[in-house]
Amino acid sequence: MIDSGKDIVEKVYNTGKTLAVASAPHIAPVSSAILDFVGGKLPTYSPFDVGTLCSPSGSGFWYMEPTDCGFFSGMKSISVFDPLSTFTSAQDKLKDSANKKGIFGTPTPFWNLKFKDWCMPDEVTTGIEYFLGAVVLEGSDADGVRSSNPSVQAIRSSITTVKKLLTDFASNKGIGLTEIAKEVHSSRANASEARVSELDAGRRKSNDNSGSESNYGIELEVSMVVSFVIRGVTNSFKMAFGVLTGSKSNAAVPPNILLKFIKGEGVTTASGGSTDIVVSVYYFDAYPAFTKRVAFNAQLEITPKVDLTNIIGVPVKASAPILFGIYPQPAVPSSFAFSVSVEVRGEGLQKLGEEIRDIGHEASRQADEAGGNGLLADIAADSNHLSQNAHRLQAQFQQSAPGVKDHARKMAVHLDKGRQALMETAGKHAAGSTETGVLSPVDITMAPVIGWTFFLTPITCYGQ
Repeated sequence: MIDSGKDIVEKVYNTGKTLAVASAPHIAPVSSAILDFVGGKLPTYSPFDVGTLCSPSGSGFWYMEPTDCGFFSGMKSISVFDPLSTFTSAQDKLKDSANKKGIFGTPTPFWNLKFKDWCMPDEVTTGIEYFLGAVVLEGSDADGVRSSNPSVQAIRSSITTVKKLLTDFASNKGIGLTEIAKEVHSSRANASEARVSELDAGRRKSNDNSGSESNYGIELEVSMVVSFVIRGVTNSFKMAFGVLTGSKSNAAVPPNILLKFIKGEGVTTASGGSTDIVVSVYYFDAYPAFTKRVAFNAQLEITPKVDLTNIIGVPVKASAPILFGIYPQPAVPSSFAFSVSVEVRGEGLQKLGEEIRDIGHEASRQADEAGGNGLLADIAADSNHLSQNAHRLQAQFQQSAPGVKDHARKMAVHLDKGRQALMETAGKHAAGSTETGVLSPVDITMAPVIGWTFFLTPITCYGQ
């Protein structure tokens, strides 16, 4: 007799609880699988060089800074010998200051949109490079050393399992990423001119293929908070695994597996945030471009404190974040993303998220104390535990797929239609109602988010 979805979930969840208890302390089963990464030395194989991970100039954490563009100093320096030209100069400065614009091109008179550069710590970059070196150079001439390393074999197996989990759920039997993208394209094609925003019209003029069926990206992502130790100091990042598909130059792009590290200042991405595993969908107006398997990302995270039905036409529960890509152009978002975790039923996301955080933290602590790289041990432990417990997520995904699919389809279409209104709301909020007098119609929390995405697909990066 075939068990019902509810019975399967309960069995899997209870099995997960048994495993968690049996494996206490958590690090016991992990150490044998990633022994080299927990030890005091870096692996003997070569890392994959990603260069220096710093935000490009003018694209780090954004903030608003007051300015008069030199108007008042210009007024003080008006010359009695040439008053007209010096006054005209001061007048031009006042005009420049009054015409300032912020996020999404929203008017922010007397306020400058500024960016604070940020670089990934060297020790973190090193850990990422060795993890990539274990995964992406499969099949290379120098792969013999890696293939004979049990830890590398364990990591490659983990990534294969995670990719299969995400790819299965992303397929039309699960959430249906391709179908969601087609819904967005159909909605755009059928929209009347009255519903086409000025921002969308401007983007279409600059890039005829933007967001079309011939050139787009769509991604399913599972993210979690990771806590790792570097030189005795605990650090927290948001780490994610994703599967990216889409189309480029009228050709379908096979699924790529991604690794992300995200640093933010908001409630959902800051250190000490929720330990839940978050399931999200990303839509890109053009298939993302990577350089040496790396892409920088800057986003605006909007977390509403009330339901957004009146703005985008579909319920968005309070505290459910929405993200807009603001790199390379803050005024023209290149992507949007939303969480579907609320539709994935059960307590398993929080439980597994807690386990991953604790196991990774302990592995990194041991590695750091032994003189090794804490982040490398953390990623290895996290991916290992996630893959070993993929059945728990799979059971929840299977049971929740119909609801998630319907919710994701509606969210993607309505968020795409209503994003102009939401961006205007966010822009006014970013301007700061108390300083500029611009009123924000909805109570929301906004935060800058930056990070890096890495291709984990071995040998070949599809779509590049």
